[in-house]
Amino acid sequence: MHNAIRAAVVFVGMVSGFSSCSKGGASAAPDTRIKKAPPILAWRIDPVSGTRQNRELATVGVAVLDGDTLEIDGSSTLEVSISIESPTHVATLSGVTQKAATSGIARFGGLRVDTPGTDYRLIASATDRPEVEKAASSSFTIRKDPQHVIVMVADGWGNQQLEATRSYTNTPAPFDGPSGYATLHVSNFSLDTIDATKGEYDILRAWNDIGYLVDTPTDSAASSTAMFCGQKTRNGRIACSGDGSQRFRTVAEEALAAGFGCGAVTTVPISHATIAAFLAHNTSRLHGYAIADEMLFGDPNTTGTSSKNIAWSGGLGPSTPSADVVLGAGHPSWYRATNNIYVSPDMIAKLRLDTTSSGAWRFFERQTGHVDAGALLLTAASDPQISRLTGIWGSSTGNMEYARADGSGLEPENPTLAQMTDAALRLLTRNTQRDVAKSNGFLLVIEGGAIDWACHDNRLGEMIGEMREFHSAIERVEAWVEEPLNDSDWQNTLLIVTGDHETGFLSAGYGSFPGTPIGRVDSTTLALEKQVKGRGTRASWDDADNDDEIDSGEVVHWVWQSLGHSNQLVPLYLRGKLSNDLSSQASLDPVRGAFVDSTALHSLMRRALGL
Repeated sequence: MHNAIRAAVVFVGMVSGFSSCSKGGASAAPDTRIKKAPPILAWRIDPVSGTRQNRELATVGVAVLDGDTLEIDGSSTLEVSISIESPTHVATLSGVTQKAATSGIARFGGLRVDTPGTDYRLIASATDRPEVEKAASSSFTIRKDPQHVIVMVADGWGNQQLEATRSYTNTPAPFDGPSGYATLHVSNFSLDTIDATKGEYDILRAWNDIGYLVDTPTDSAASSTAMFCGQKTRNGRIACSGDGSQRFRTVAEEALAAGFGCGAVTTVPISHATIAAFLAHNTSRLHGYAIADEMLFGDPNTTGTSSKNIAWSGGLGPSTPSADVVLGAGHPSWYRATNNIYVSPDMIAKLRLDTTSSGAWRFFERQTGHVDAGALLLTAASDPQISRLTGIWGSSTGNMEYARADGSGLEPENPTLAQMTDAALRLLTRNTQRDVAKSNGFLLVIEGGAIDWACHDNRLGEMIGEMREFHSAIERVEAWVEEPLNDSDWQNTLLIVTGDHETGFLSAGYGSFPGTPIGRVDSTTLALEKQVKGRGTRASWDDADNDDEIDSGEVVHWVWQSLGHSNQLVPLYLRGKLSNDLSSQASLDPVRGAFVDSTALHSLMRRALGL
């Protein structure tokens, strides 16, 4: 019983007796004095049930009652000790467990219990006063400490993209310097890359053969399958074997089955390859309708079949339960391209119906004139009545409008990546804290997908703008981890920041290897970027004769050597739980240092979640 005195009833009687014979044989008079009863301990503030293991319990209090009046003895300074007991669990109670009463009450703050369990009781006793009966608190539970894994994928980034962003902003990235991050690199070879190059990443060829770096590179489908399933596949396959016959089990499926929450956030269409390989399975990344149906509703043919549109083809069975949060782009009302194979109008109609009929999803979408999309989303994410949240926004290009290097370009009818990240964290945290089925923690993937699109277009200004948005999302995640009310810290949370491949082969010049720094990046050199005659790619240089060719003697600031992906290593930053675990299995590149294969990230996620 909280905030009330609980004590056993003590009956105090009159004690009488006779002493031994007095001197001279006369009997002594009987002792008619009443003996004072010993003090009684009673729990005034009971433990709060549901506290996480190794987290501070709310302050508890034990009252010292006068044994005769059963009232709190305000003058008592009795020394009180407390311990913990349970009929089914063995736990250690840490903190200050012995205190003197003040004004008749001994209060204990900062106590922690190291083992989750039920039917715990705190036992109060009087130090060095064995005649004082012990008192047990009401029973309480200690919940398992949640475990969180947050994976942030800068699709298409490489070391040169990072350097360009640092150069323009003159600001370090969140993971630079003494920030607590372990720094490695990742190789993302697909089965197609391995076949073409006759093996995995080769540290000698990578720095001596330009052709090797662009020979059949991985795509996001194969790379993300390796990351989220721990197995290699061919380009274009979504969480399945190279021949498309075998469905792989994703880490998201494992997490959901084990009582974890799960979510995904992206700046490109929700069924694009990276998020697709996290939440769905398909024989082709081009079957976006089936992928989105599986992500949102479990069944890849919930809203249509291949007879209606080929984009509903290739499903490999349902995925249940599905995720708790899916936020991104690809809204068909905005992306009207003939090749929009990502989100169908049928899905939008079903999501709208779900929202109006108290269905599974609370749905948000881009609407003309609603210039507070981010605020509306965050309000919904904070609503305790909402446990599943999806949003689909977008633009004429399919993704959210590009952020530009100077911070312009964002459309307020779409939320930012940081706002979507914030919304996902709020909802997943609340589910973890209040829903027993989701109390183990969560797994969240956040993709800066438009970085890749900007690199495919060879537009450094838009790439930098998207990188800055990605960095803002990282800072939001860091702030969330360090907020104690979230049941999170760097001991129970693993943050992975990486890319699934490099795009554009950003370089100091044509024929240059990626270890050579690019030139100055500022508003002036960004304005110089344009198509190079006869190359098919863009570059920034001082074109003195304005002939669109890079002539001898003209200063080159940077070039894009490709419109596609490359085989170079991409950066990997790890912070928090198990962040140093990959170092022991890393290989050594002569320029980039320690690196691992992308499949190693899958096993790291599983270990961090305890799967």
